[in-house]
Amino acid sequence: MPVCIGEKSEWNKGYGSEVIQLLMDYAFEDGADRVFACSVGEHNPRCLRAFEKCGFRIVRKVKVRKGGKGKWECDLVVEQIRQRRH
Repeated sequence: MPVCIGEKSEWNKGYGSEVIQLLMDYAFEDGADRVFACSVGEHNPRCLRAFEKCGFRIVRKVKVRKGGKGKWECDLVVEQIRQRRH
């Protein structure tokens, strides 16, 4: 679920977390149990905070190859579990 706010003047206004929450609400409309997982670049604390504001938590850190020059970076895997209310 890529979320990108391109205009720097629009950063830190809550748009990213709002989009994430709307997508989560839509995906959960049928009330079924769901596990949502995404990877977030460790170098991007703004993105991580947007997911945390929506109830995601970090579950692991993974090394991923970025670009074609053998460069490795770390991504954080975040997830949220939603269970239907009985």
